[in-house]
Amino acid sequence: METKVKENGVAKNGADIKGFDKGHAGENVNPQFVANNPVNKESVKPEPAKEEAKSEPVQQARSLEQTIKYLEELHNLKTTRDRYLKTIGNLDAFEIDLKKETDDADGNYYQGCSLTIEDDKGKKFSTKNPLIIWTVAQEVTHICEGKLAEVEAKLVIK
Repeated sequence: METKVKENGVAKNGADIKGFDKGHAGENVNPQFVANNPVNKESVKPEPAKEEAKSEPVQQARSLEQTIKYLEELHNLKTTRDRYLKTIGNLDAFEIDLKKETDDADGNYYQGCSLTIEDDKGKKFSTKNPLIIWTVAQEVTHICEGKLAEVEAKLVIK
């Protein structure tokens, strides 16, 4: 009679399995069970590692609608990129022109400038403080350069 073991070490027919501890079989245990039991570490052999396929995934052809949609997305990204480049260029040119026009040797070329911010309701904020104007110009340039890098990273043909 073959004895089948449950997880708790008791045979399915109710008999106790003697000496069943850490993979060692007692006299009431079927030797074939011990050889195939995962608890018996001698019988557990690691499976050879499967090599992963290193080839690139095959891309399926796009439908016409998918191609058009993708081209529209690329066009929008290019338009956004152009706007950021224009803003950065305008701020750089503005600063260069100010440097050329200033007679001051102290480098405070924003002295004659003013900055105005207006909302949809007509409320305005204006300042002639050169430090604030310079800081705003630098921050806008920095933001545009960061956004430009993000857009350019997305501008790829897949």
